[in-house]
Amino acid sequence: MTRSLSRCLLILFMLWGAPPAALEAQWSLGALAVYSDFKGGARDPSGLTLEPSSRFEFGIGAARDIGRWQLQFELGWAPGHLSSRDSTGETLQLDVLAEGLPRYRATALFGRQLTALGAGRLSLMAGPTLDLWQGDGDTRPRVGGQVRLVLEAPLGRLLLQNYLGYSLSGSPFNASEFTSDIARPALQAISLGVEIRMRL
Repeated sequence: MTRSLSRCLLILFMLWGAPPAALEAQWSLGALAVYSDFKGGARDPSGLTLEPSSRFEFGIGAARDIGRWQLQFELGWAPGHLSSRDSTGETLQLDVLAEGLPRYRATALFGRQLTALGAGRLSLMAGPTLDLWQGDGDTRPRVGGQVRLVLEAPLGRLLLQNYLGYSLSGSPFNASEFTSDIARPALQAISLGVEIRMRL
């Protein structure tokens, strides 16, 4: 019993305290830029949709690598407005809100390496998101989730990440803003991101 407990404590110490080189566990800090295209938010019976406009997001992140596993946290800001998409897919940006419709996002991701690619690696990551949309003097929190396919390559002490992501969250619009015949489908987003991180 004592031996088993000692082994468990040793494993925990290896993972979180001072892991051996084989695990390559360390923290890193980074800056990121993401381009996202949205679909959903509000839709009328004719198929006309109202949604956040495509936009760039800028943010910071912290990550801890433990061998093939990774834990990552991010905070981002994405300024933008509204756009409308008709049944043919044609979009039109709408500047109906003087302050726009910016989004603040907090993300927590957990992932694992799928395969090594030379000195780099290809990983799959997923986790929850918390969005704060600001429009018309109102703050609208929405919970969602995101999954990413991440390609990472070392650049000396730096790490370069490129990823393709898909996220799903609640509509940024409130039910009180529309008549009863307007649906509020979940908000989907396809994202392309790049992040540069520095190992600590």
